[in-house]
Amino acid sequence: MLVNFYLRIRRCKDYYEILGLPKDCTDDDMKKSYKKLALKFHPDKNKAPGATEAFKGAEQDMVQ
Repeated sequence: MLVNFYLRIRRCKDYYEILGLPKDCTDDDMKKSYKKLALKFHPDKNKAPGATEAFKGAEQDMVQ
């Protein structure tokens, strides 16, 4: 699951695609979607092996 998520982020062309939102969404929609993904894949919440590395990689991709 983590690997698939990370690979999906690497393939996406923009933040909207990563978050699964249309380009005409509101700022609140973006914030909610980002927080939902962050909580779902955060290493403190997700104990799967490699969760820390996947989260750091995804977070770094979102910032760039």
